[in-house]
Formats: sequence, structure tokens, C-alpha cells
Amino acid sequence: MSKPVMEMEKRGVEFMSATNSKSAGSQGLIQAEFHLELAHQIMRYIGRLAAEGNCKPLSTLGLEPTDVDRLRRMNIPEADRLSRLSSHYLNTVDLIDRDKLMLAIDYLERERVQQETIETLIRLKATLPLMNQLYCMERETFVQQRKLLGITDQGGRIRHLTEPEESQVYDLWTQNKQLKIPNRLILIGQQTRIPLGSVFHFLCTFATDEFHKSM
Repeated sequence: MSKPVMEMEKRGVEFMSATNSKSAGSQGLIQAEFHLELAHQIMRYIGRLAAEGNCKPLSTLGLEPTDVDRLRRMNIPEADRLSRLSSHYLNTVDLIDRDKLMLAIDYLERERVQQETIETLIRLKATLPLMNQLYCMERETFVQQRKLLGITDQGGRIRHLTEPEESQVYDLWTQNKQLKIPNRLILIGQQTRIPLGSVFHFLCTFATDEFHKSM
């Protein structure tokens, strides 16, 4: 067990000793609350070590090299979020439930990919109706995302595509069915440089039933 974890456990034993005079019900509640807080602090400590690149202590906690590598790729905010997601992922105060910890990391990685996709769509001039269709995004969230990305223009009116643009968009849409819808739209936006708001308007208005069913 690493020194910081041992120190937290020591303080916990001292704390629990001070509660021995309390009723069994109260003491049980205190023990449960303490274990949850201790688990939270341990997971926070693990996440911070990984985010700071200090991975040597992690090998003493039963984690495999691939686990440590995944932890190392997290940034500080993700490490803090991991501690909140994983505070119950300890079998004891010094034994990691690896499977549950990896599920938490899987969730964080999917969340990161989705956020990166959202940011890319907005940079490619996705409109609120499109983001609402894809992610049920409300106006307040959409405005906040644009602000965080430093986008200040109002976007203007949706323009109609020219016939060559329509053909290009439709071909790219139908030729990349293997991609998820957000990724297909990103591909179209990056290759054509057409604002995604206009792409979405065209697909909604003129595309085949395949588009409407997929949305």
C-alpha cells in the first residue's frame, strides 16, 4: 500500500476508535460514510498520480501496465471525475476492483470522444437544430459550447446549396454509410467546406428516406 493511502487508513482507524461510544446504528452509518470518503480520496489520489505521469506507485495497486497507460492519458479534470465515478470501486481500502475501474475509464473515454465530436461539429458550423437532433442539445448548452470554442459569429441565414454542391454532399453521404451520422457529417464538412447547417438543411429537404430513418 502506498504511503499516502496508508496515512489515510491510519487516520481512519483513529477516527473510528473515537466513535466506539456511539450507538450501533450511528456507528454503522459513520463507518459507511467514512469508507465512501476514503475510497473517494484513494481514487482521487490514483487519478492524480496518473494525470501527473507519476505511474510507479500505481503498479503496487494491482493494476496492469495497460491500465496504467490508460490512466496516464487522462488529464487532471478527468482524474477528478474518475474519483467521483469510482468511489465505490474498491473491495477493501487497498484492493482495486479492476473490472469496475476499467468500466469507469471506458465511460470517460466515450465521454471525451463525444465531446470532441460535438466541438468539431460546432466548428464546422453545425446549427442548433442539427445539434438538437443529434444530441438533444438545448439552446443554452449550444450557446455555451460556442462561447467556449471562441465562436462569436451569429452564423447568418442557412444558404441553399448549388447543384454541384448537392451532388457532392449526397455522394459523400451515401458512400460513407459505415460511419456514424456525426462522423459522416464531419467528413462532409471537412471535405466540402460547406457549413453543416446548410448540409443538414439539404439532407432534411431533398435526401431520400434513408436519411430521415437514420436520424
